Amino acid sequence: MKTIASTICVLGFVGFVMWSAEGQTAPVSAQVKAPGEDVPPPIPAGAQIEARGPVNEAFAQPALPRQTADEIVAKKPPEPVNELPPEQRPEGDNVQWIPGYWGWDDERSDFLWVSGTWRTPPPGHHWVPGYWQEAEGGWRWVPGYWGLLEETSVELYPTPPDPIEEAIPAAPDDNSTYVPGNWVYRQSRFWWRPGFWLAYRPGWTWVNAGYHWTPAGYAFVDGYWDYDLARRGLCFAPVFLDQGVYARPGWFYRPAYAIVADVLLTSLFINTGWNHYYFGDYYDSAYARRGIYPVVDYRVGNRFYDPVFSY
Repeated sequence: MKTIASTICVLGFVGFVMWSAEGQTAPVSAQVKAPGEDVPPPIPAGAQIEARGPVNEAFAQPALPRQTADEIVAKKPPEPVNELPPEQRPEGDNVQWIPGYWGWDDERSDFLWVSGTWRTPPPGHHWVPGYWQEAEGGWRWVPGYWGLLEETSVELYPTPPDPIEEAIPAAPDDNSTYVPGNWVYRQSRFWWRPGFWLAYRPGWTWVNAGYHWTPAGYAFVDGYWDYDLARRGLCFAPVFLDQGVYARPGWFYRPAYAIVADVLLTSLFINTGWNHYYFGDYYDSAYARRGIYPVVDYRVGNRFYDPVFSY
């Protein structure tokens, strides 16, 4: 595998900023550079930009029919990093900065920081952030999700049944995608809502209905249209931070290595254990045995709908 620096250059990332209150700054590149056009700025000691890893769930999230509870880790997560939004932001009046969070790195057996993201919310939705909660045997991540703006409270439901395998009818045309059915809770019980063929809508991605796990029950979010990856905002690479760096008083972090949408589309995986998209090199068969699948295999082999693959 290439070194971190050379991979970043090839992927077309932008600059990086990390400094302390003393005013020592790292060089900044304010725009995406073409491969070979410029050398990435030096990365400060104690920080390592990751060329692969989790995608901020507010930027993109697998549309699972029913999330499972995330894995439990024995180590307590650190306090959130003091993170500032990048000065460069996408155009638009509704672009929001959604902060990052600690994610668990199985290979290091340690936490890494999943950088925040500039995001244009899906129409009619707002971000319900995830959080770490203490559980028996350690700590567990409770995933965030895009909830309806009009909802003043969140109704929680019991565990929904497994999806029903459907007989898919013939497609109406070559540009439609079949969206599997799902369970809906009505009159104190679950009812099966059949799937349907969905016509292609340029620039928009259909996120299928699904149940989002919480410690108190499942939150249901019905299907909705979201922007395609190129129009959602800016997704930033995760970073591994040395505790001796981020624990300093007055220190803060400002992400600036943005992952180009084309990179996500060509190297996108689903980590089923963490209900997250992952990007980068996870092609070794050992990763599939650990529950990390390419979106193509996940969609075709397991017959689940995936919004990115569908689009």
